[in-house]
Amino acid sequence: MEKNISLSYSKIGTFLECPKKYYFQYVLKLPTKPKYYYSFGETIHKVLEDMYNPSKSLNKLPRLSELLLLVDEYWIGTGFWNEEHEEEAKSEAKELLRDFYKKNIFAFKPAFSVEEKIYFNICGINIAGKIDRIDKLPGNEFEIIDYKTGNGISTSNINFIDRLQLIIYSLGFKAKYSFRAKLTSWYFLKKNEKLTIELNEEDFLKGEETIKEVSKRIIDSSFERKENEFCQYCDFIEACQE
Repeated sequence: MEKNISLSYSKIGTFLECPKKYYFQYVLKLPTKPKYYYSFGETIHKVLEDMYNPSKSLNKLPRLSELLLLVDEYWIGTGFWNEEHEEEAKSEAKELLRDFYKKNIFAFKPAFSVEEKIYFNICGINIAGKIDRIDKLPGNEFEIIDYKTGNGISTSNINFIDRLQLIIYSLGFKAKYSFRAKLTSWYFLKKNEKLTIELNEEDFLKGEETIKEVSKRIIDSSFERKENEFCQYCDFIEACQE
């Protein structure tokens, strides 16, 4: 393997889930199947990007009708089982946005930034990422917000891999702006609630050590199979069994 590699949270998370899956996806670059939940999530992200984008006139005061039209404009129709499944998903997306709008419109203000690209380096390891939304808070403080369109997680079952995403975003924010964001949060859109995670120095140290360990194992071509509950859904299960 090459000595200088570029990683992201997605790559690191995939490796921690199963090194062999990382090998198939990012080294051999085997094709993956389109998945409807990715299409659904990307559509919602695009609509909310427009809603909070500080450079668009839509942000003066977004109208619900405009946002719902954007669902049709941005809709990604790949990975669905059939036409009925796709229409049900589109209706769910619009209902989700209605609920989000009702809860957030009265305190609405444009974001400081949307889809903010971050880059930083740890011991020669290049890390890249993209933050869904950054809000400016009173006192010149900032909040990192990542949207989740899955069923979400509760405070009782957050593991380190979950926290690692916000750790990486926080590290990238600091590398770009020279100070840390005050808050790091997930917004679970199906639950229509925000969960703020408090990160500490131990988190950042452990995050950096995890990044270095994953990088070392990739460079050493340590791609062992790791059986887990996700194996049955893996795009590479046949190649792995072979």
